[in-house]
Formats: sequence, C-alpha cells, structure tokens
Amino acid sequence: MKTSRRSFLGIAATAIPLQLLNGCGMSQDTNAATVVILIDHSDTIAPQDNELYLQSIQSVSDGLRGGDRILIAQIGNSGRAEFLPVFDHTVLQTNIRLDQEDAVTAAKELVTAAMPGLLRQKNVKGTLHTRILETIAAASQAFRHKTDHRDRIIILSDGIEDSALADFDGSPTDNVASIVEADFPELFKKLQAADLLPPLPGVQLSIIGAGGNNYATVQQFWQQYALRIGATVRDYGRLPYRDSRRPAL
Repeated sequence: MKTSRRSFLGIAATAIPLQLLNGCGMSQDTNAATVVILIDHSDTIAPQDNELYLQSIQSVSDGLRGGDRILIAQIGNSGRAEFLPVFDHTVLQTNIRLDQEDAVTAAKELVTAAMPGLLRQKNVKGTLHTRILETIAAASQAFRHKTDHRDRIIILSDGIEDSALADFDGSPTDNVASIVEADFPELFKKLQAADLLPPLPGVQLSIIGAGGNNYATVQQFWQQYALRIGATVRDYGRLPYRDSRRPAL
C-alpha cells in the first residue's frame, strides 16, 4: 500500500463510527452507501467465474466515497447465526479535500489487497450447500436504521439456493425436483416463519453470475423476494457489476 500524503491517515482510514467524527471538523456525506458483497463458494460455481466476480468487486472499489462502508462475506454452508464478514471497512469522511482523497485511495488499496483471498481457489473444494437466503438475512444487520437507494447487496453467485429451505435447480440424484413458480407461496410462508424476509426498503439487489438450468423461474423468485423485503433487483445476469449511485430503474 502506498504511504498516505498525511501520516495520520494510516490510522484514520480504518473503520470509525461516523458519530465519533461529529464536532471534529468532519462532515457526514448524505450520499454515503453501505455495500454488502456476498460471494458464493459452492461447488456449482465455475473457477472461470472468478474473473467476473473480481471485475465486480473492483467496480465497487472504484466507486467508493467518503463515509461508504463495504462488507464482504462468503455464501456457503454457514447459516444465519454464523455470518462473519471477511472484510469490513468504512471510508473516513472529512471536509478536507486532500485528506478525503487519501482516505478513499487507502480504502481502494485495502480492497485490492484483499481481493485474491476472497474468491474460491481452483484447488479448494467448494461448499456443499448455498444458503443465500440465510446469508442475506444475516447481512441485513448492516443496514439497520439506514436503508435507501444508495445501499446495495451484491451477490456474486449463480443465484441458486441449495439448502434445507429450497433447492432451486433440483437434484436428480436425490430425486428433488427444480423449483417452479407454484412453489413460491409455500416457500415464502417458510421464509416468513423462519424470519428470513428482513425489511430492506430501498436497497438495491444485484445477482452477478446468475445461471443454471432453471434461470427464468429463479429470476422470478428473486423479483418476488425483493418485492417482499422492499428492495429492488438492479442487476440479474452474467455481466459484471457496474457501480452507479443512480437508483435502479
């Protein structure tokens, strides 16, 4: 990492509660965003998808501003109670331009340094299950008291839930059929009972790398899921995430 133009930023660029900055010559940016990136480490993810995921993480990093918080966590076998981000950083906010530039640069360098270790490696066995719904519910705590169109959940995954709750793509070997739209009402009842429909009003939801044999039905599920939690599906497919502070269309 490059040395900051101001030596104190080596410390100040680490995560600091925003309320501690008040009265210290700092100003809160009303455009600050909370960005949660969830990365699929399951066996269904092809190693070549890593490039797509890296491009998406880099785009988020390039768009960081003062006050932004970025959290990165793994999707896999872990359930809701085990949500532990592997990366969590809040960019320092200040009304001193050069200091703000240094803080943003430092944050980008932290993300870049962490990126190689965030994705599943070729020689590492993938996780057996893909608990996307539980991971989103766990990550929802990051948006407590702060949800609007600048906040984002970016899921780097094929979007295929594979858990005790649902198996979106089915499993011929286990005689499990793929999910169909007629299954949605019962599934949403299960999610409601399990407290897995966290209120996330205004949050933009992106699924980067979506695929599978049941693509259209799974896409429809995520659209309906987003409606129930107050979120908006901003991206769904296999194009890299492109950072933008504009609301989803």
